[in-house]
Amino acid sequence: MAQYVDVTINPLSALTGTAVIMAEVPVAPSFGVELQSSYFFKARRAWTPDYSTEGYRIGALAHYYFDTNREHAEWSIFAYGRYLDVRYEDNGSPTIFDRDNYTFSKISVGMGGSYKHVFREHFVLGAGIGLGRNFAKKLVREEGEAGDFLSLGLQTRVDIDVYARVTIGYRFRYTMGS
Repeated sequence: MAQYVDVTINPLSALTGTAVIMAEVPVAPSFGVELQSSYFFKARRAWTPDYSTEGYRIGALAHYYFDTNREHAEWSIFAYGRYLDVRYEDNGSPTIFDRDNYTFSKISVGMGGSYKHVFREHFVLGAGIGLGRNFAKKLVREEGEAGDFLSLGLQTRVDIDVYARVTIGYRFRYTMGS
């Protein structure tokens, strides 16, 4: 019986100073489980050039594929859960808001939809979007930081989690012995 593992990255995550790698394995004709790992480099984003983040996010998705003849490709819906732990640091910028240095963690769960296409049995291209809820948020300001709520990132104040991605990757095929 032929099996495979899709290993993908999200090239757009580089815009946010993040490296993302994902691996999906089929567990039934219509279902696949995907594990994700993200690392936030101490990078500056274009929209906040003097503010950097460093940390990680781990997560899992359960995909339900509508067409069992497509080998876990084409349209799917998914449920996801992920955990974030990131340190935010102001690099001394004269921006509109004097940002605080803080560490933020949260758990997010949600649902979404995705599309995945496999070219020539190996090359994977996909996109997905979802919406969820944040739980167990924990914010720890560094000692001496006492700004108002505008000095913190938007994600520390909202309970909605937005999930979006574009993926490229490779499908590794292998054969299970009898």
